[in-house]
Amino acid sequence: MSTPSRARHRGLPVAVIAACLGIAGLVSGAEPSPDVKKQCAADHSQAQSLKLDGKLIAAKERLVACSAEECPAVLRKECSEMLPEIDRAIPSIVIVARTPAGDETSAVKVSIDGAPVLDRIDGKSLAIDPGVRKLRLEIAGARPIERDLMVREGDKARVVEFRFESTAPAAPASSAAASTFAPAAPPPRRPIPAVVYALGGAGIAAVGAFAVFALSGRSQENELRDRGCEPYCPKSETDEVKQKYLIGDIFLAAGLVSAGAATWLYLKRPEVKDESSSALRWTVGPTRGGAFTGLSGSF
Repeated sequence: MSTPSRARHRGLPVAVIAACLGIAGLVSGAEPSPDVKKQCAADHSQAQSLKLDGKLIAAKERLVACSAEECPAVLRKECSEMLPEIDRAIPSIVIVARTPAGDETSAVKVSIDGAPVLDRIDGKSLAIDPGVRKLRLEIAGARPIERDLMVREGDKARVVEFRFESTAPAAPASSAAASTFAPAAPPPRRPIPAVVYALGGAGIAAVGAFAVFALSGRSQENELRDRGCEPYCPKSETDEVKQKYLIGDIFLAAGLVSAGAATWLYLKRPEVKDESSSALRWTVGPTRGGAFTGLSGSF
């Protein structure tokens, strides 16, 4: 009698363990509730729609939701397989911000398309949807920065640098003493000497005289040829032709010399400084009731 009783006591734990394993198997293989199925299917559908609209970050959130263990195996498998593709497509940027002095700072608030995303930057890449995104950065003591940024799909860790401008007004001019301002000196003048005009005119006149004598000599030479008297034309007439050519050549040489001299004098003309203009001074200073200003100089 005692032996069967001990056997029953030894077999009870085995039965209990077997029963527990059976219950666990039933629980683990239980079908999701209709509400869970409906939600998982909605997440799966929304993820695909968001992906097509370029809202990749929101699409990833839906895929993570429909990859959960409580979702049906078919949906869970599809969502899990789409996640790596979405991760590769989501671009990211690294924001670098500098103060008006040029120092790098992390105390920057960042908004994208009007929605706050960061209270301060930390050098880490920030996921962002592709397309034209409006970034706004703010720090204390500086004007906010707004910039439209073109973000390309799949572009990872793109460095985008910003530099703030100070909002502090410019320091007022000191009124403790009068300030003197000298206007900028005018550029030096290079007047053209009168001899340049004289030589230039003489050169033009000489070239004109050359043309008159050369044409006259050529006309007379043609007349002699037309008469057919060569080489027995009257010596007085042939000498006259030669004389006109000679005089024309002399005028041409004189014209070239005059024009060359005029050009050389024009290029080498000296600079003349306007002393009266450089002596002017503009003075500004305080008085008991306000300020004064004046223009002084030597004339």
